[in-house]
Amino acid sequence: MRRMSPLAARAAPVAFRSRAGRTLALGQTFGRPWRVPPDAAERTVSTMAATRGFDEHLEATSHARFEGGASISAPVTIAFGTRERLIPRRARRRDELPPHANWISLPGCGHVPMWDDPALVAAVILQGTAG
Repeated sequence: MRRMSPLAARAAPVAFRSRAGRTLALGQTFGRPWRVPPDAAERTVSTMAATRGFDEHLEATSHARFEGGASISAPVTIAFGTRERLIPRRARRRDELPPHANWISLPGCGHVPMWDDPALVAAVILQGTAG
């Protein structure tokens, strides 16, 4: 999506008017891309196209691994959408997190679950922060 975003940003005003256009352009990031309103879809792609330093950040972090999390004593919740396409399952490493970490699947959600199911995301956050 990052590499195609400059092209998509130019085509966005027309393509994002239809559910099919949003689904095609945003299907890798959103689990339910047709639910993203056309103006929000257009802003998402144009922002991605204009983001500076993203490629460098991705390169630097794709070869690093989170370490030291097993000693975290605070509550930890990790939630992945069942339609997550950007972070592969092999990269979701449980071994660096504490044994009490709560792993949750978000049905039908993608990499940006707040658009796919805002009520579910809010409920997971509230549940994870309840004392």
